[in-house]
Amino acid sequence: MKEIKQLREKLDEIDIEILELLMERMDIVKRIGLIKKRQNLPIIDKDREEEVYDNATKFALKHDLDSIQIKSIFREIVILSKKVQNELLNH
Repeated sequence: MKEIKQLREKLDEIDIEILELLMERMDIVKRIGLIKKRQNLPIIDKDREEEVYDNATKFALKHDLDSIQIKSIFREIVILSKKVQNELLNH
């Protein structure tokens, strides 16, 4: 049981790292959103979205991860990113 507890604590640490990286990503998304606002560019960029999904899928396949699940995770990240940018443009 102690071994499981230690491993779970390590997972908790990794989860925090993932969240910190997500925060950093959202900061960059906001900066991009401000540039899009200044340049009157649309928030949605389907080509970029596909590039993000392709990069994630290729990485998953290379590292023996479930590419469908990884793509799903990145879809949620892109949805969040667009929401953050929409909030910027509507204020």
